[in-house]
Amino acid sequence: MARRDRFPRARSFWWIFAPIYSYAVIFRVCEELEQRLRPQLRGRFSARTAIAMVIAGNIWAAFSIALPEPARIGFLIIGFAFQAAATYIVQCAANGYLSLAYPNRVPRSMSLGEVVAVVLGVTLLGLDVLGATRVLAAQGRIVAITTSATPTPTFIVTPTPMPTPSPTAFPPSKSTFVMSSDPGDFIGQGASKSFDQSTAAFRDISKGMLYPSLAIHIETIPVAYQATDWFFVLAPAAGQSLGVGTYVNGKLAGFNGQAPGIDIHGEGRDCADVTGTFTISRLVIDSKGQLDVLDATFTEHCNNPNGPAFRGALHFERS
Repeated sequence: MARRDRFPRARSFWWIFAPIYSYAVIFRVCEELEQRLRPQLRGRFSARTAIAMVIAGNIWAAFSIALPEPARIGFLIIGFAFQAAATYIVQCAANGYLSLAYPNRVPRSMSLGEVVAVVLGVTLLGLDVLGATRVLAAQGRIVAITTSATPTPTFIVTPTPMPTPSPTAFPPSKSTFVMSSDPGDFIGQGASKSFDQSTAAFRDISKGMLYPSLAIHIETIPVAYQATDWFFVLAPAAGQSLGVGTYVNGKLAGFNGQAPGIDIHGEGRDCADVTGTFTISRLVIDSKGQLDVLDATFTEHCNNPNGPAFRGALHFERS
């Protein structure tokens, strides 16, 4: 309409897809439209208000990308509301201008293209809401467990002989880590092992992680960060926190998104495609946010959720 009616500053339609500059294109057309309205209609339409709503809608929608559900869908709906309001007031102003410029025109209904655009927009919004609902439902699958006793592994562990360190190698600790691996499992290599205060130091490294998690470094004697160390990492779904309960359908911690995160690995072996389940039966965090006690069991699979399993149990007490 703007180019057909020779608005001086009107540009080609495709300029609205140019980043940043598109706002100038839209504002110039709206400002020209405002100037051509009848005096009694100018008070009802403001080009500045229209472009402010467009920008606000884009900002709200952009922020929604980085937010967890349900905040993301809320921000997205607010962004759509701003865009819809801007479209409405501009369309009303355009109708007022057309009635002035073409007094004998015959009003027409929506074109097929306009109907398709509206239907597609509503459908996309509905699918987004449906997707958010499914994500929230998946997060609700955490099963609460009220017991606070130290978990007993449901598998047989045959400890591997470990070297006996000097009595002063590490301060006394009650922490233990036991594991059992099916034949063919990459992480555990089909072996069963156990660690306690005589063979390893258990260090809380949660605060040093790049994402929220409960992370324990099982530092084997005698050298830190050597090829025999193990790492025990559990992470909450995005926007959530960990507590006592069972968490299913876990993904690789740090890349788990809306799923729980799990990453138990060691001896130089890690896995980029992890699935698993873990249960936290006891969790104590002090007033400073430091981990005091953690009791957890886990089952982890590498590269195949139905493949060989790596199982274990951790009891951690901060010394």
